[in-house]
Amino acid sequence: MNQIENFLTVLRRKGIYHEFHLRYYLTKYFHCHKSLFNVLTIPWEQVIHKHVRTSDNVDVGNVDKVGNEFIVIRDGVANIHLYYVPKPYITNYDGSSLWIDVLSGLVDPKFERQEEPTQEEIDMLMNEVPY
Repeated sequence: MNQIENFLTVLRRKGIYHEFHLRYYLTKYFHCHKSLFNVLTIPWEQVIHKHVRTSDNVDVGNVDKVGNEFIVIRDGVANIHLYYVPKPYITNYDGSSLWIDVLSGLVDPKFERQEEPTQEEIDMLMNEVPY
């Protein structure tokens, strides 16, 4: 049995049979374990200083650092903004730009911080990864 079949078996044992609910829980499972299914391969050592673009094609800065769970985007020279974006938000890398699945208007309120996010903040952001 593969992981998805095991997960479906657990759901059915809990009395969850309706197709809508099964899809809901499978979607949540997929996004919580996205790294198991993700076929996007990014050479993290090569993305430093690459542009980062949002889903509405706005350049929000350049990759400053790469962590285990997120990238740090730096925007500005005199007025610097730092954005800590969890890796599951990254949808594409074309060799010159990383693409994140967030509208430009949501980058500041969602990801801007002066210091590295706490594990609790990272977990909260991971739960909000778009489908």
